[in-house]
Amino acid sequence: MRRQLLLALLALLGISLVPLAVASASPSPGSDPATVTASGVALIPPPADPVSVYAVQVMGPIDSSDPKLSVDAYRAKLERVRRAVIGAGVPSESVTPAAFSTEPTGAAAGVSFNSIFRYEVRPGALSVAAAQAAFAAGASMVYDNMPTAGIGIRRPNGAALDAAIADATTMARTYAIRAVAPRPVGDARATTLTVKGQPDNAPVQWTIEVTVTFAVP
Repeated sequence: MRRQLLLALLALLGISLVPLAVASASPSPGSDPATVTASGVALIPPPADPVSVYAVQVMGPIDSSDPKLSVDAYRAKLERVRRAVIGAGVPSESVTPAAFSTEPTGAAAGVSFNSIFRYEVRPGALSVAAAQAAFAAGASMVYDNMPTAGIGIRRPNGAALDAAIADATTMARTYAIRAVAPRPVGDARATTLTVKGQPDNAPVQWTIEVTVTFAVP
């Protein structure tokens, strides 16, 4: 249940596991029964080809006397560009809806049309085809690796997450054993699991921390 809840909050990438030698233990000899609390940390690193976020813009001056420069014409072009990206092979669920604004240009007393939508894809033939399709359909700009939020929910690979949890738990038990030696460490009484993605807005790697309170017979 805990893993299902985490997977509902995090993202799907195939990645390997690298444990970190970070842990701590705190015995509680005066508790009844005696316990020891220890933490272990593991890292799920980014893949060799992480997903990139691309931003596409359609912009230009608005001139109501020219049908090609009207707001409706720009909006139609924006939708053509978005459809072109999807037509190039980017899954529709990886493409955000388009948003637009009309912005006064200041002293020139003009108004400009500005718009943006984003899509995610791994670098390669598809990323090239999508950008080329966007430009061919009339995009003004296409940016790669925008400092913007990821699209949808990113989750760590399930097998990598399980391995990281197991590794961090083993590390926590090892530190607990060292903290109370020569006394033995018993069963876990309570466990806290923390999964943090980096960067926060579009994670490509995750830090897994497991804190366990063990009984000390």
